[in-house]
Amino acid sequence: MNDNGTKPARSLFTPGLWLILVVLAGYGLFVLLPTVQRKLGIFDEGRWFLDSYAILASSDAVQAGLDPAQLNPLDPLHRPHSYSGWWFVLGKLGLTRADNFLLGGSCVLAFLAVALAGLRPVTRREALGCAALVLSPPVLLAVIRANNDLVVFALVGAGLLLLRASAPWRLAVFGLAVVLATGLKFYPLVALGALLAARPTGRVMSVGVAAGLAGA
Repeated sequence: MNDNGTKPARSLFTPGLWLILVVLAGYGLFVLLPTVQRKLGIFDEGRWFLDSYAILASSDAVQAGLDPAQLNPLDPLHRPHSYSGWWFVLGKLGLTRADNFLLGGSCVLAFLAVALAGLRPVTRREALGCAALVLSPPVLLAVIRANNDLVVFALVGAGLLLLRASAPWRLAVFGLAVVLATGLKFYPLVALGALLAARPTGRVMSVGVAAGLAGA
């Protein structure tokens, strides 16, 4: 309360809003100024979302009767598919290389939405620190290539955010998110270890064991 008994006015520019504005401005500069990309040592090989393109190229190869584990002539870098076959569902859904901007953009937006929702800066200094993480070169590289780690982060991160809720199904949803992420890229199964260490209750143990078996 102020001396006159009134509450101080709250600033419109909260630390959370500062974080969003700085991140959006940073990505705007990154997209509009290729010189920034080069100075950071980030190269896109002349194509945005190169990694999501490789996923779709592998899916297209399967649809064409090719072996996705071999060098892929449909991919600009001839990369073989090195992930699980779950990604080939994209082809069954009708997505092809022509839909790469849609897929890559969706991966980036999902990552940013979960990242910004999970970061809770209290001060503007913390907001700038969080923005520096989201705008760091490794993250920018994953974004410009639409690497599938963005999908893994979005799945596991969304599951963790749901753990804050009081709904009884939150643990099951988190376990399902980990299983799905594991099916796409294997390593997210270790996220269950962090959950078990942080909340070693009977229900958490049951969900962890079930999700671990399903992921395996």
